[in-house]
Amino acid sequence: MGYLKLENVSKCYGESRIFDSLTFDIERNKIVSILGPSGCGKSTILKLISGLEAPTSGDILLENSSIINNTNICSFMSQEGDLLAWRTLLQNLILPLEINGLQKSLARQVGEDRLKVFNLSEAKDLYPSESSGGMNQRINLLRTFMLEREIVLLDEPFSKIDQITKIDLMNYLIRIWQERKSTVIIVTHDLDEALYLSDTIIVLSKNPTEISYKIHMESKNKQESYLTSEDYVSKRRNLLNIIRNASI
Repeated sequence: MGYLKLENVSKCYGESRIFDSLTFDIERNKIVSILGPSGCGKSTILKLISGLEAPTSGDILLENSSIINNTNICSFMSQEGDLLAWRTLLQNLILPLEINGLQKSLARQVGEDRLKVFNLSEAKDLYPSESSGGMNQRINLLRTFMLEREIVLLDEPFSKIDQITKIDLMNYLIRIWQERKSTVIIVTHDLDEALYLSDTIIVLSKNPTEISYKIHMESKNKQESYLTSEDYVSKRRNLLNIIRNASI
């Protein structure tokens, strides 16, 4: 059994059934991407794992213990994931620590230390409107890891970012993950994100939603040149065919 397991999970909203008896597991300290057609329930899976919603039936297990409705296991970066306009980047970064009850002066020190590690100290007093989209997303990502939760959930984390900045942010995410060693689950529509970041890629089908394919990737010791390599192009072509078949 894996570290995290969805076991015969079903989810309905009124008369609408999103998925039925969905089962899969995820290994500890891995980056896992979930791909699939629109409407197959990818974001719903994150909400269930996070404890923000409960399944209609079935169970969600972390090391064999149910975590349904437990909101203290995961950090969750939603698709919106916007920073608060009236707080500086440092103040946005330490917001989870303050909400969790850490004294403001201590939270500020922790935040400044984290910014220093990731070479972001010069931006600490900027407001989101004064900073670039790439910088704001770096703060968003780092903020999601601040509470050092066991599982980090990212819903379309790079969807608002241009391609060049996206590559930088993917490398940045890998660096945070290497330092924190959380289990990271990413929902994405982007094949490049999934192939570049993931230890495992889970492809969902639609109508009914089920696991169409599960792909295990090699180590993430990749350079940007990997994105134009023959191995990458081949894997991308195969993954695209898998997703097309899952969407039928």
